[in-house]
Amino acid sequence: MVIAAVCEVLGVARADLDPRRSLRDLRLDSLMAVQLRKQLKTGCGVDITAGRLPGGESLERIAGI
Repeated sequence: MVIAAVCEVLGVARADLDPRRSLRDLRLDSLMAVQLRKQLKTGCGVDITAGRLPGGESLERIAGI
């Protein structure tokens, strides 16, 4: 569900998303980070700070996969 939310916010297909890359590398900006945070909290029950999302952590690490 986390990957699906990221794909929606970034406007990319799942096949085009490399979860080993950071969201910053995937071009997530601060506005997208706020939007993604809301989606993760309401849709997945994941409460993560918007400031952590565009950091250097891989999407795999954030998603816990």
